[in-house]
Amino acid sequence: MIPLQVLLAFLIAMLANTTIKGIGIFRTIFYLPVTISLTVATILWNMMFNPNNGIINSLLSVFGIPAQGFLISKSQALWCIVIIATWKGVGYWMMFILAGLKNIDTSIYESARIDGAGWIKTTTRITLPLIKRVLLFVFIANTTANVLLFVPMQMITNGGPENSTNVLMFEAYKSAFKFIDRPRSSAIVTVLLLIIVLICCLQSFILSDKDDDTNGKKKKGRKRA
Repeated sequence: MIPLQVLLAFLIAMLANTTIKGIGIFRTIFYLPVTISLTVATILWNMMFNPNNGIINSLLSVFGIPAQGFLISKSQALWCIVIIATWKGVGYWMMFILAGLKNIDTSIYESARIDGAGWIKTTTRITLPLIKRVLLFVFIANTTANVLLFVPMQMITNGGPENSTNVLMFEAYKSAFKFIDRPRSSAIVTVLLLIIVLICCLQSFILSDKDDDTNGKKKKGRKRA
């Protein structure tokens, strides 16, 4: 879920960073869901995912595809939550990545094109290394946001069907306010906090390790010179 959202945000940001006519409208369309509260977004998608008279099943019927259960289906409910979270947040993360892309000197790309580098090479060897800190922040922040997500579960699925959407944050919420089991809720929240801290430390270690290697090579090069 998280890598998919970051990848999607990156691809949209790459497209939004072009000089195509009308690209400002494109950016607005993808950022618009960010301005809508998660509660409203959940209500809207709940209506669209309605198995009886939802717009998505109506569109599927046009192509001869049978109606789907979506939020009442054990195999589809969690994916529906993923779609809601992605639709709501991908535009937000896109803006961070787009800001990073705007800081890259365009002359670097021009030099690469003169040398015959294609889109894949410029992306993997120029773009990604230069915005790795932005991507790290987006990955960590997006991980935290998804780990703490529970509004759609609370409003629509209540953790069902058959506990298929009963994520840890929602379980902590139920333990605290439904079952009045505060120690269990505190234990779950502590586990979530440890997971988030572990991810942050791991990503920061990987990034700092690469930076140290790069700085070391630069210093050796200067000494030889």
